[in-house]
Amino acid sequence: MVKLVILHDMLVKQINANHLPSQFDIVFADIDPQMLQQKADLIAPDIIVLDLKLLGDQPLAYLQMLTQITPHAIIIVIYAFCKWSLLQEIAKMGIRIIKEPINLRLLQTNVLGLMNREMINMKTQQNNMPKMPERRYSLRQLSQLQQIKSAIECECPNHLADLVIALSAFESYSQDCRHRNPQDADIHAMLYQHTAQARQLMEHALAQLCEYENIVLDEMG
Repeated sequence: MVKLVILHDMLVKQINANHLPSQFDIVFADIDPQMLQQKADLIAPDIIVLDLKLLGDQPLAYLQMLTQITPHAIIIVIYAFCKWSLLQEIAKMGIRIIKEPINLRLLQTNVLGLMNREMINMKTQQNNMPKMPERRYSLRQLSQLQQIKSAIECECPNHLADLVIALSAFESYSQDCRHRNPQDADIHAMLYQHTAQARQLMEHALAQLCEYENIVLDEMG
């Protein structure tokens, strides 16, 4: 279910009189931007719909703050009249812009369209990511190395195992991390590629260390 935040006077009134489809969970519907600021990190929304005129005299500062609090949310700004330069700055932040008039039906159409494009972009990002070498050690083997005692009374096998586990975890995280725009996708692809390369290098170092210290690990599994 998609968690939806709405900061828009007319849409809030329409929500009170109607019902959105079951795939939407309205976790916040109000016209107070300060209240949203206080609750946003706890709500962890998927979609945030904002009325530009409710964001005060410094809308860019508010939007910047909101993107930091909810980095994985898709943010939509609805406006009636606005300077083109401001709209350009908002768009540079990876925020979607919709011009009024707006109603629940149009909002539903736009949100579903954005969600579909987001899914397509994520699949494209994953397909475009370079093929990285498979992991050399299983989690069971790395856990074994975390606890093993070195023949030369140092903890290098333990620390190297910790490092490989951490790199593997971040490699998976960067591969699955959501993005708001193509620039985000490029950054995540770069992080994934370099982390996988670092993981491969440390696995090679760990293999040489195990050979040097005659450490025999359980079979992969």
